[in-house]
Amino acid sequence: MERNLLSSSALGGILLLLCRYCGLAAGSFSLGIGSFNVKNFDSAKYDMYSDIYSGIVGWQKIFLLQEVLNTSIADALVNSLNARSQYASNKPFRSITSELLGPDSGTRQAYAFIYRVDFVKVQQVYQYPIQNYTVFRRPPFSVKFQSPVVGSFICTGMHTSRPAIRELQALDGAVQHIQHVMGSHDILIMGDLNVGCGSVRPAEWSTISIGTSSQYRWYVSSTVDTSLSGGCSDDRFIASAALSLRIPESSVEVYHYQDFYKLTLEEAVKISTHYPIQLEIIQPEPSESRPVQSTISEAALLKLYGYGAALGCGYITTTLQGALTDGSGLDENYRNDLDCVWVILAPLNHSISLRVTYTFENFYEDRLDIRDGYTLTLRLIARLQNKGNRTVNNTGNSLLLNFRTDSIGTGPGFVATFTTSPQCDYTLTDREGNFSSPLNSYTGHYPNNLHCTWNIRVPLGMVIKLSFSNFQVEPDGQCAPDYVNVIDGQVTKDIFSLAPAKVSALQLSQNTLPNTIHQRRQSDWYRVVE
Repeated sequence: MERNLLSSSALGGILLLLCRYCGLAAGSFSLGIGSFNVKNFDSAKYDMYSDIYSGIVGWQKIFLLQEVLNTSIADALVNSLNARSQYASNKPFRSITSELLGPDSGTRQAYAFIYRVDFVKVQQVYQYPIQNYTVFRRPPFSVKFQSPVVGSFICTGMHTSRPAIRELQALDGAVQHIQHVMGSHDILIMGDLNVGCGSVRPAEWSTISIGTSSQYRWYVSSTVDTSLSGGCSDDRFIASAALSLRIPESSVEVYHYQDFYKLTLEEAVKISTHYPIQLEIIQPEPSESRPVQSTISEAALLKLYGYGAALGCGYITTTLQGALTDGSGLDENYRNDLDCVWVILAPLNHSISLRVTYTFENFYEDRLDIRDGYTLTLRLIARLQNKGNRTVNNTGNSLLLNFRTDSIGTGPGFVATFTTSPQCDYTLTDREGNFSSPLNSYTGHYPNNLHCTWNIRVPLGMVIKLSFSNFQVEPDGQCAPDYVNVIDGQVTKDIFSLAPAKVSALQLSQNTLPNTIHQRRQSDWYRVVE
């Protein structure tokens, strides 16, 4: 079918709304986070350079210190920051310090988080099990923070020892344990991981799941020197996939305090032999009931969720319609311990209709989560367990399906079919203008399953003239014909369904060009429904 081109004229004000729902871009609010291996941070070192340490730490909203030899140092640093004139009234800085960790009493060190209570609140603190220091010499220490704008997320301090290969191999399992205990997938691991200067050989990276899995994103390039001695990129951030979407690459920096404070190299190494690293977390995209219009690319999604290919399930689709399955086939059950993600990414200003038939293990935690958008943090639309059929209609242009199975029992799995269609629901208040039916760029016709509404509104006392320059719709055949309704007057769903006689409606179908339509009475609304 050809596009329907319509024009209207009236005496009225000027306002054109191209869509009923408009996605909001991520806000400008950001939360600065830093990490610094101070190297043998004792009271004498702090007393000598307290002003510099306060300047480095006070720049961020959350700051991790490593190799803290005396737990009272964090308190002294907080007192120094709160004593500054700009903070004297509200004293926003606080600290949380781990116990002294390490197998040898003479070399034990603590992690210390310095944070600002006017930006974040502490929800939970967790020390990973020490296990007689057989796995980690300084086991990870985690704090779950909550920000009124950024949301909840976990910060985990991790300082490995050389050679780091064994601790790095165990880190993925430890992170999953921390996520489970603290109830959040959003996690940021930070610290001196000792991965530079050949500590991890290239062939060994394939054995380090946290370094190869697309479930994580590493920050601070291996080519960036984070040490004053030169050549080592030991200090890193590692973010979970969903959280990484809120970390701008441009915010990741190495803080060269030597240049800022105009220190010689000899003076700077007395502060530390490491530079601090820092990044920002920005406000997430909206996760409320309004639809999310996603502009992320397919390539970016593949970086996040491409790990599903190794499990035989999960992928990204940008087709206008299709089917998804768990990958088990017709005659076999799905496997245990799956965590697979499918993302349906439609063109902008399209909606998605999804139909799922599923049978999962009845008594355990196998489930299919469907989310409004393309990340695991956005609104949960449906959680499917046991067996059944479910239809999900989403007004955003992306849907995420997350299939997770436990280690006990399996079932036949699921089959999902989906279709996409353009959104078109407009209010027109301009004095004159034109509009047309949506165009499918592949067929040159309007798409199937379309329901569009144009509300033409003018001031009371004015009338509207509506003219069609082209009109071709699918004729009456085996299926109900396509049509355009022109309704004179404001129609709500209740009035239309219960008392249609209250309005005047004209139904147009077939392929005959309609005559110009003149409004027969004064009204401030004219409604065109396709």
